[in-house]
Amino acid sequence: MVFKGAVQGFEAVQNVPALLAYQDVGHYPGTFREPNGGAYAVAVNAWLDWHLKDDQSARTMFVGSSCGLCKDPKWTVKIKNLP
Repeated sequence: MVFKGAVQGFEAVQNVPALLAYQDVGHYPGTFREPNGGAYAVAVNAWLDWHLKDDQSARTMFVGSSCGLCKDPKWTVKIKNLP
């Protein structure tokens, strides 16, 4: 139910940077119960570091055809309006 809402929200975004990234782990809360939050926490922290701290090394996880998440087969990634 929540996933469907996330997809609809991503599709509705028009003029701001947006990312829809997920792993098919089959359950909520994804990887957050793993040590240090698992892969989801790494991705969330990188997104926040890039957008809130202008951390250009964190940016590489999301931008370009060989972005960190894009080349990891565990992730499904959809991106809009990234600079």
